[in-house]
Amino acid sequence: MEGPKQTIGSCIPPSTEEHLKHYRDEDFWAKVRTLPRDVVGQVLEKALLLRELLFAAEIPLWGRLTALSTILYLISPVDACPDFLPGVGYLDDIALLGLVLAQLDGMVTEDIRRRVRKKVKRMPAALCDEAEGVES
Repeated sequence: MEGPKQTIGSCIPPSTEEHLKHYRDEDFWAKVRTLPRDVVGQVLEKALLLRELLFAAEIPLWGRLTALSTILYLISPVDACPDFLPGVGYLDDIALLGLVLAQLDGMVTEDIRRRVRKKVKRMPAALCDEAEGVES
């Protein structure tokens, strides 16, 4: 049984409230749902891993802020390669995910990886239901 649903405000200190007003969990899931099916398998686990790092209490503040900044870039409608461009629209998102996760990889515990794998297994139904029931 999973615990109560976490909010972004519960894992980031109040001094970062300016950044928090730009993050909405709904935007994160909306972005995931817009990914082309062939990209979803490659990106979904990385995006969820980044999200788990954001909520993990054992991750230092700089790591959580890095995760938050990356998620904000991913869900932003304005980025280096607009997502509507066929074939290249998601390249910047994928590259950024790879770079940031390579930087944060040493912080990823086996427990975090297990939680992500569990969520990935549940995602097809959750994507259809607008990611309802997918909690931290």
